[in-house]
Amino acid sequence: MGDKITPEQKSELESRVADVRAALATDDVARIKESREALMQAFHKVTESIYRQSGAGAGSGADYSTGPEHPDQETPPRDDTIEGEFQEM
Repeated sequence: MGDKITPEQKSELESRVADVRAALATDDVARIKESREALMQAFHKVTESIYRQSGAGAGSGADYSTGPEHPDQETPPRDDTIEGEFQEM
């Protein structure tokens, strides 16, 4: 992932990770939660930009649909099914 983010994004993430580590060294629960939330937001921003750069979602060619193309048509049975028996040991 390091080659897909800008130096500014990497610096932002490293800074947020350092904040979380510093917060964990304390017993301040509110500070830990705030620093964790800030890290998560920064990470989401970076991953969103990587997703946009990859062109995903805009005709990536992947078809993740479930089911047949025409739901009213049944798919023909597959002939390569191998039946067998098993024993539990």
